[in-house]
Amino acid sequence: MRLRFSIRWLLLLFATVAALCWWRDLPRQRANELAAAIRAGDYDRVSRVFDRAALFVSDRTSYLGDVELLPRSSADWLWGRQGVVVQVDFDSLGRRNVFTLQVTATGIYSKDVTVSPIAESDR
Repeated sequence: MRLRFSIRWLLLLFATVAALCWWRDLPRQRANELAAAIRAGDYDRVSRVFDRAALFVSDRTSYLGDVELLPRSSADWLWGRQGVVVQVDFDSLGRRNVFTLQVTATGIYSKDVTVSPIAESDR
């Protein structure tokens, strides 16, 4: 029996696989965009990327200390998520907030928030 295939079905298969890979990679792209905006101190861009960003960048005197993309496991890729940790120091309030965010293809969600005082050595 001879194997039959159609160029149309082959094209449809490749387009479907490409769309699935793009959808699963979208959280990494969004996380990188968020990290780049935070590192650049571009508060307006952070607000566009993350609609609840006003929670941690409304105080324009705050210092965005650090942003880290968490390693992405194969399960994270399969479920379409990327973890991001953002550290924000509010100098005027003397506190440090650490936000653990979960980035998905549909949005960016806060997973955990830790608030602690800023150590004198870090000021």
